[in-house]
Amino acid sequence: ADEAGRQRFYSVTAHEFFHLWNVKRIRPAVLGPFDYDREVHTTMLWFFEGFTSYYAWLVLSRSGLADESETRRALARRIKAVESRAARKLMSVEQSSWETWARADDGGNGSFSYYDKGMLIGFILDLYLRQQSGGLRSTDSVFRELWTRWRDTGLGLGAGELEALFVAQAGGPDSAGGREVATLFRDYVRGTVELDYDRFLAHAGYRLDRRIDGPRPWLGVELDWLDGRAQLRTVEHGGPADLGGLGNGDILLALDGRPVEKSTFNSMVAGLDVDRPTPVTVERNGRVIERDVQLVLGGPQRFEIVDLDQPTADQLALRRAWLGLR
Repeated sequence: ADEAGRQRFYSVTAHEFFHLWNVKRIRPAVLGPFDYDREVHTTMLWFFEGFTSYYAWLVLSRSGLADESETRRALARRIKAVESRAARKLMSVEQSSWETWARADDGGNGSFSYYDKGMLIGFILDLYLRQQSGGLRSTDSVFRELWTRWRDTGLGLGAGELEALFVAQAGGPDSAGGREVATLFRDYVRGTVELDYDRFLAHAGYRLDRRIDGPRPWLGVELDWLDGRAQLRTVEHGGPADLGGLGNGDILLALDGRPVEKSTFNSMVAGLDVDRPTPVTVERNGRVIERDVQLVLGGPQRFEIVDLDQPTADQLALRRAWLGLR
């Protein structure tokens, strides 16, 4: 019905179509033969779902179904999705993949999407291979190799084999490129090292702009309004509400002694004092609890992919080849 709806439809269609290659043919060894009657655990969903999301994103750009500005916005939305989840610091994307059948009760802070982080690892490895090889290798060449392997053997893929293939594409285990790819797998796939977006975006003449528009008194929560009541859907890890003892699922009843109402909530928070603790009343499992919360000046982060001040000809050429820009 509108452009946003069309883009969602294009994205879902491209994602599921790419699964014809990635999962239905190229697949984790543990998934074959397919058995739909039981849970099957694998640490590799970050690749099989995350890279499928990555290629759905690339396909829309390369086909012209999304222009460069929409392509940038879509990538920024994925970055925001990962950066807003505290669990990215607590578990690896491999562990997130494994635990897809056993989500934490505190899903807001206890888990994150391997779709989102897997997609971001996809763009990082792709841009690294493109820059390191002068455009001769990329995740495209990785998938061609994976397709040939499946065609010739019909075998599923193990985590070690996948990493070894990326290392080989970067020059082999004894090369500087291969060692760097191994480090990226160690830090970003098996570890919890924060993703260095700017390092890799720079290969395509981009950088990540993070900002808070108009800092204001900030509780560090996301709300769901249920029958007029404010439930804390997500309490930001290490944020004011978290440090003040509030948790996901609490019902916010009052701030500084004044009842919480949806129509006045934003203006109420904007008028709170950040120089003193604010009394906060919540309902938790039928009990009324009072806590003191020290608000800070802040707000939701905005993420935007922007041009470097002076991108080089090589960076722009890599960008055009990567995104299929005309």
